[in-house]
Amino acid sequence: MVDVELEAGKGFREKVVAAARKAGCKVIVSAHDFSVTPSEEKLLGLLEAEKAAGADIGKVVTTANSEADCGRVLSLYAHADKSGFPLIAFAMGAKGRESRVGALLRGAPFMYATAGRGGSVAPGQLSVGALRKAVARKRR
Repeated sequence: MVDVELEAGKGFREKVVAAARKAGCKVIVSAHDFSVTPSEEKLLGLLEAEKAAGADIGKVVTTANSEADCGRVLSLYAHADKSGFPLIAFAMGAKGRESRVGALLRGAPFMYATAGRGGSVAPGQLSVGALRKAVARKRR
């Protein structure tokens, strides 16, 4: 898989998508907001823009400043499901941890986690072991 940022220049993004297709790779088009979780309208716009950019899988990552932020970003799964668009959507930060588990429970094809050595790469990221335990606990 190849992950290219939605905000990358259109020409660059198109070259990455074309090269990925030629190599038989799936394309993740991602959007990140490192300070807030935007409105539902803006989040839906990002989802549509990722589809239009040629994504096989969309990725929307925001920053949670409240529980409501997590709910808003996780609401994208209902929209993605309606159109059959695979999605990875969650919120970063300590307040966003539960959204990483919620994303998997809503159908995310995978989740980013740390191997548990050396700490997390992103704010609120869980270790593989902690993520597995949290998902198992929620599924009970």
